[in-house]
Amino acid sequence: MATEIFKTNDLVFSDRPSFAFSDKLPYGNYGFFIARYGDYWRFMKQLCMSELLSTQQLEQSRDVRHEEIVRFLLKALESAKKQHVFDVGAELMKLTNNSTCRLTMSMRCSEEHDEAERITQLVKESMEVGAKILLGDVLGPLRILAFWLYGKKAINMALKYDAILERVLQAA
Repeated sequence: MATEIFKTNDLVFSDRPSFAFSDKLPYGNYGFFIARYGDYWRFMKQLCMSELLSTQQLEQSRDVRHEEIVRFLLKALESAKKQHVFDVGAELMKLTNNSTCRLTMSMRCSEEHDEAERITQLVKESMEVGAKILLGDVLGPLRILAFWLYGKKAINMALKYDAILERVLQAA
């Protein structure tokens, strides 16, 4: 029975629901996480699989990833020797940020403490606002209220991400 359901309704099950506020966001339904299943989504998936996550790309990034992991472990050992507190969460965030930035821009972004802090804070705020808007979206009639309360913040965050990407592209 399940095979028949998925065979006849596979597109219905693979699609994402349209969010009430998506048409008001700067890129509408073309955001990576809210794109509807279709030609655009398949293109983005193919692009990610062939360019970002391909075996060749992962092999090329091996040295950078190795250097950043060694740097992380040396910081942990240094903190242990000095008997200082080692904030694993913050250091893992720096490891991830530095690896990503080095692969995309050939520089460590956590060296510029302000920029790394801004990105980290922006990601945290995005998760909070996104959760609030999505909760309102799930609760039906409250979707208008959720967007009225948090929609402007969501739009501003999308524009902040754009500003960061613009700086990255200008630096490259």
